[in-house]
Amino acid sequence: MNEAVILVADGGRARFLTVAPPSPFERRPKVLEAQCLIAPSATLEDGELFNTTKPGVRHRPARPGQGRGLQTSDDRRVGHRAEEEKRFADRVIEEFCSFVREHPGRRTVLVAGPPFLGALRKSLSRSPLPQAPHEWDRDLGKLEPLEVYEHLVEADVLRALK
Repeated sequence: MNEAVILVADGGRARFLTVAPPSPFERRPKVLEAQCLIAPSATLEDGELFNTTKPGVRHRPARPGQGRGLQTSDDRRVGHRAEEEKRFADRVIEEFCSFVREHPGRRTVLVAGPPFLGALRKSLSRSPLPQAPHEWDRDLGKLEPLEVYEHLVEADVLRALK
């Protein structure tokens, strides 16, 4: 029986963890990664997403008396990245809502760094979970599942399972 479901996310990856009590022969609870989502643009470099790797600078033919032929412009990279993050947050919350419905009656916890947690909150307002999740604004995306659990217990977000 799972005691908790945890979403650990950052802007590029989201993992769904389940926490179950330890068996009689183990000392630690079972913390398993049940699902992992990767943002499509998280692995791409600027040169693969945009025409140039230098934001805001375009080359144009030099004209006599007008300098070196560089022109500044707004290529909307920040807006593009924000839209990609919003789409990923929407996808994560949609998948997590389905995951929580498969594991009813469990405590739900969202763990993400402050910027991405804000995006998750906005997405969550459009497709709410059956119960209000506990939110913790820490970037634990690179930690192993058991380490994430230990941080949550240490911060009194979850109670220790023995």
